[in-house]
Amino acid sequence: MESPTSVEIIEERKERMNMRPNLEFIENNKPQFAANVQRFVDSNVSDFSQEWADSIKMPGSIDDETLQIEPEFARKLIAHLPEGLQRISNLSEVNYEWQHNIATPKFDDSGKFSGATLPSIEEFNKGDYHKTRVLTGYTSPDGTAIKPTHIPPEVSNDPEAIRLYQAHVLIHEFFHTVEVVLRSEETAKKLQLSEGRTFADWAQDFLESLKTETQHTSNYAGVYHEDIYDEKEKIRSSVTPHDYAVREQMAEAFVAYLLDIISNPDGYTSFETETFGNPKPAEELSKHGGQSKRYGLMKELCNSKPEMNTDTNS
Repeated sequence: MESPTSVEIIEERKERMNMRPNLEFIENNKPQFAANVQRFVDSNVSDFSQEWADSIKMPGSIDDETLQIEPEFARKLIAHLPEGLQRISNLSEVNYEWQHNIATPKFDDSGKFSGATLPSIEEFNKGDYHKTRVLTGYTSPDGTAIKPTHIPPEVSNDPEAIRLYQAHVLIHEFFHTVEVVLRSEETAKKLQLSEGRTFADWAQDFLESLKTETQHTSNYAGVYHEDIYDEKEKIRSSVTPHDYAVREQMAEAFVAYLLDIISNPDGYTSFETETFGNPKPAEELSKHGGQSKRYGLMKELCNSKPEMNTDTNS
């Protein structure tokens, strides 16, 4: 029988859901973060990407002080996402029905994150909620809808920093509209990224990279540390590329690759040049221009042209 989890460990686990460090990082690096986001949305897009973005419905937004990522900005962000991934994404709408709700985490008895509730802003303000342990953004299980949620002023009173973080969240949530395919090993094996290489192969390599690159991409990625690593900082034998915790690592690395910056506990300001503990960064640099396997894998995915193999004999 396992001994009860100490109060200190429970509190440490809960504190990982504190959003304040994410916004503090952006506030402290706002010129660079803003410039990186601007460079992303100023890049060229194909006719397909623009038409695809224009087809995404954006119902329910209310133009008041609670609107933290306006539909025009959201559409511009998704138009600039990798075309190959747009083509396989299930996304059909960015729905603002939760614009006036704050996602608050739930925890199990050991302090581990176990879900969320959605009080209205008024309920949150009046209720006994921790005011900075909050979440934002949601993707429906089938990947068809993204729903932004509100970030309260206790987390940050800087509207621009919040808007930039909401941009991060939207890109993160888009990844979940793509990785739906990973939840079925059979389907993941049918999705070809390139000749002879499937999404399942890519995902397995991503998991393998976490064995040596144990530094987390971001603050949020660190929430799932114990779901992936054991007490000796080794990958748990039960972990697979299909696990929720691993898919969250992928989503955060996706954001970091596209923006080349992300809120993180180590203070790095370039995803491209960070090693994440890789023992041979020079070797990685010669392969793909970054200094980690994580960077190389994200570069491969974002430049791929995925196609579903419909051959039933494969």
